[in-house]
Amino acid sequence: MNPLIELNKLGQSVWYDNLRKGLVTSGELKRFMDEYAVSGVTSNPNTFERAIAGTTEYDEDIRRLLKEGLDDDAILERLVTRDIRLAADVMAEASKATGGIDGFVSIEVDPRLAGDAGSTIDEARRLFA
Repeated sequence: MNPLIELNKLGQSVWYDNLRKGLVTSGELKRFMDEYAVSGVTSNPNTFERAIAGTTEYDEDIRRLLKEGLDDDAILERLVTRDIRLAADVMAEASKATGGIDGFVSIEVDPRLAGDAGSTIDEARRLFA
């Protein structure tokens, strides 16, 4: 048996830390859920930087958003939140199966807000909306 499935059977949630568009759109995330008991996904700026700089899967989206007149920060936010939502749609199955214990997808808020709890909460709510 796969060690990750064994770990999951012992009550440990298995999270995947490499969210990118292709992971979701290719069905790979769903396969990871089925074959490796992945029950959550983390994202961070480094993950997205690698995906954007190291693949072509975002090129068309970036060109389209540039034509819409968005700046770099707005483009990044649009891409990141889209990928988070797509992953959350896939992970909803894990959430339902575990009564909401698993199935989460994380996103980081701007670290410049770290010293301001109220602004951090406001930003998290804005991203969640």
